[in-house]
Amino acid sequence: MANQPYIVIMAGGLGSRFWPMSRQKRPKQFLDVLDCGQSMLATTIERFLSITVPKNILIVTHADYLQQVKEVCPMIGDGNILLEPVRRNTAPCVAFASAVIYAKDPKARIVVAPSDHWVADSKAFETAIQSGIDHLEHANDLITLGIQPQNPNTGYGYIQYDSADKEVHLNRSVFDVRAFTEKPDKETAKRFLSTGEFLWNSGLFLWRAKDIKAALASHLSEVHDAFFKEIKSWLNVNTYAINYGVLRRIYAQCANISIDYGIMEKAGNVRVIPSAFGWSDVGTWKSLYALSEQDYMGNVALGDLVKMYDSRDNLVVQTKKGKVVILNGLKKLLIVDTEDALVVSKIDREQEFRQIVNDLKGEGLSKFL
Repeated sequence: MANQPYIVIMAGGLGSRFWPMSRQKRPKQFLDVLDCGQSMLATTIERFLSITVPKNILIVTHADYLQQVKEVCPMIGDGNILLEPVRRNTAPCVAFASAVIYAKDPKARIVVAPSDHWVADSKAFETAIQSGIDHLEHANDLITLGIQPQNPNTGYGYIQYDSADKEVHLNRSVFDVRAFTEKPDKETAKRFLSTGEFLWNSGLFLWRAKDIKAALASHLSEVHDAFFKEIKSWLNVNTYAINYGVLRRIYAQCANISIDYGIMEKAGNVRVIPSAFGWSDVGTWKSLYALSEQDYMGNVALGDLVKMYDSRDNLVVQTKKGKVVILNGLKKLLIVDTEDALVVSKIDREQEFRQIVNDLKGEGLSKFL
């Protein structure tokens, strides 16, 4: 197929809310969190192979993870693995990848996706992505996929869209976006659902290279200039080889800012495609519990030797071989047992894990992270 889109997969995160399973040296995207036989990153790449070819898939990751990307994604060439010297959130990540693609084709259509999300219906996912790609043939929009909410989840951002102003393209409506809202409280989330005007923010974006360049120039000019105006200082535009010494200096000067806050909440040409393909960002242990097969008592056991008695609604993750884990008379707990860490927590308090990780770091216990 000619004129195939580029896929940018963001794979540099730490996955700290999945500690102690996700570690700094091997974070969530490189693990088989869903117990499906391959890493989340490999599953994400596989999801896009019906949309484009491997040579058009770029993986942006932290420099420390090069070997792990090559290990789990052997079909991706070394030149398609873009290495961030430091973490600066998603806006510099997007600018980096978009500049590389822009140097090849300013009109290229780009899909930006996280590396560690779950999708139930791959065909419906492909249809939603393809409709956005097709829409970009005749529009300079910045598109996001919004997920039809199933419950008043407070762990997701929300997108309010204007159902009165729409364009129907290939039997799918593309709506103007009214507003983005960060993670709301429970009552606000319930109110959002009652209006029928809100979608979950999936973190999936589609645009053309020249249009995201223009948006960066308008709203994040310093980031734009660092990656686009100075492109010949860090990218050989003939061979596309990257000078990582120069890139390191560029990243050191970049603001730590998300693409949502820096661009999507400010640009005037943002649109959303309401989608329903069974989606989760698998951002917390509780979301993993919801996606996993539960026994008749509502328990999920991920491990070989987990035994439960008179216990219900628990999630137990055991990674250490040759050790039995027993629960007796317990309910609604998260228990994660690894080689060097044991966590016992109420499952509805797992949003606090990021703070726990920060506390351990501050107390000089980084060897456990």
